[in-house]
Amino acid sequence: MGRIYNGIIKSGQQVVVVDRTGKQTKTKVQEVHEFEGFGRKKVETASAGDIVALVGLETVDIGNTICDPADIRPLEAADVEPPTLVMMFSVNDSPFVGREGKYVTSRNIRERLNKELESNVALKVEETDNKDAFKVSGRGLMHLGVLIETMRREGFELSIGKPQVIMHKKDGKILEADRVPSSSTSLKPIRAR
Repeated sequence: MGRIYNGIIKSGQQVVVVDRTGKQTKTKVQEVHEFEGFGRKKVETASAGDIVALVGLETVDIGNTICDPADIRPLEAADVEPPTLVMMFSVNDSPFVGREGKYVTSRNIRERLNKELESNVALKVEETDNKDAFKVSGRGLMHLGVLIETMRREGFELSIGKPQVIMHKKDGKILEADRVPSSSTSLKPIRAR
């Protein structure tokens, strides 16, 4: 999904996707959908100023530019703010496992977190040494709390670790990430304990 900044796009058109590193990938737009109210409608063409969803593109990520192969001029990539908080998501190993949810295995949790990564661009998920636990980083307690509650309502049962602030080391000082865009991320010093 995105806004058309110039030109037009048509269903069935060949395009070039340019990622933030400058890598170009040729692909084809299967369908163009325009937003109407709370839904979408299929259209044959869309032009500058329209916000559209393109169907059929395989290798698109946030910040990529979709260009006409005859006129490749990528836009400056948008930065995504880095995560500030990390929590451990793990399999519920209490004696009451299975009473609150139907998805209780690490495979279920891994698949759900991978699905979330497709649309939640500020989220980061890492595997740990423990095959039943995942290190999940986000933009704050509310960001991760919404994910946890959504998973609970979908029938997932898991254990959540205590939230921890992500720390960085710069010039020999321990620093905490501040809530500013990553293009100008500032780090503020904190007292070591």
